[in-house]
Amino acid sequence: LCCAPESEPIARRAMKNGANDYILLPIEGDEIDAAVGYVRLRSTPSLTALPPVSTQELILLSASLANLGAKPMVLLEKLAALVHTALGARGAMVIVEGAAASSGELVTKPVLSAALTSESGVIGQLTVGERLGRPYTLDDAQKLTHYAAVVSHILAAASKHRQWRQLAVTDECSGLPNRRFLREELTSILARAQAEHFPVTLLFFDLDDFKTYNDRFGHDVGDEIIRVTGQLFRRHCREQDIVTRYGGDEFAVVFWDREGPRTAGSKHPQCALSILDRVKSALRTEPFPLLGSEGQGRLTISGGLATYPWDAMTPDDLLKRADEALLAAKRDAKNRIYLIGDAT
Repeated sequence: LCCAPESEPIARRAMKNGANDYILLPIEGDEIDAAVGYVRLRSTPSLTALPPVSTQELILLSASLANLGAKPMVLLEKLAALVHTALGARGAMVIVEGAAASSGELVTKPVLSAALTSESGVIGQLTVGERLGRPYTLDDAQKLTHYAAVVSHILAAASKHRQWRQLAVTDECSGLPNRRFLREELTSILARAQAEHFPVTLLFFDLDDFKTYNDRFGHDVGDEIIRVTGQLFRRHCREQDIVTRYGGDEFAVVFWDREGPRTAGSKHPQCALSILDRVKSALRTEPFPLLGSEGQGRLTISGGLATYPWDAMTPDDLLKRADEALLAAKRDAKNRIYLIGDAT
């Protein structure tokens, strides 16, 4: 209700009969905003004008920065918790390019929101539900706008971090993950295998007589062979299997069963061997344009297989045992895959 001072008694009686609040004339726009719990968002302020923050906000901000390299959803959840605490809201949500993370109560009816931006434009928004204990004020709205700027910068930094990370773990020639990625992922997979009791098979292989291709046809042809071979293996493996270029003409493949065995009753390393049979058959028909017609069917591979937990328990030992089997295959006429202590 809005009324003149002399009508205040009437306004008080109206409140007893269901009115929510009243404001005396003359009034300012901010008074109406405060009375109905609505706040008009101002233009985006600079980061240097960020309002004072609590210790808990600083802790959550540090946690967000520490997760720049984490999976995107993990970072969004940290940012939602930050905004949730900073605004004292019942719930907060961060929405970025179709992905959404929330903290506290689910925000079904946003009370305040602020845009998240990048160099290309708006990429999402921050939204908060009702505030605990009291309506939002202009300072709260300004704080949300500030945090939208902070979150936008954090998201940009995370994007750059992912780009640098991708470059650091990708082999330029083959486009496959490199040795660093293999060691990190193998360590993680073996830790999970130990906890969940499933086997992991590592294949270590290289291209037979690869040096002769480089010497005869040149390094461009050698690069093409590396690239095509890597793509061939990638096509024949499942999404979770790790196919990497270890270095030179050496590759490593990690076979693991994220959701159970490939087929009912299948076992390691037999399931890996069945894939290898398909790859070796494909190599006999795969075209290598730079080699010309004489190149088809000439390329062969030799490899060694080792399986956790029977052959080794650690990443280094598993790599060592697979390499030992590879060396045995190379000594025995090549173009074959050896298990530890056995030929196939």
